[in-house]
Amino acid sequence: MDEIFEKMQSGSAAIGAYYYGDYLTMADINPDLAFCLPEEGTRLNLASN
Repeated sequence: MDEIFEKMQSGSAAIGAYYYGDYLTMADINPDLAFCLPEEGTRLNLASN
């Protein structure tokens, strides 16, 4: 996953499946990234410790 993470941050990858928290970290470095949910819907989970 780290290789894809680095590619998303640098802009050399066009799409990847990631958690929203990871997206927020990558977006700090690459503001051109966007987080999208499918129109068909998705399962939303909330984890708290």
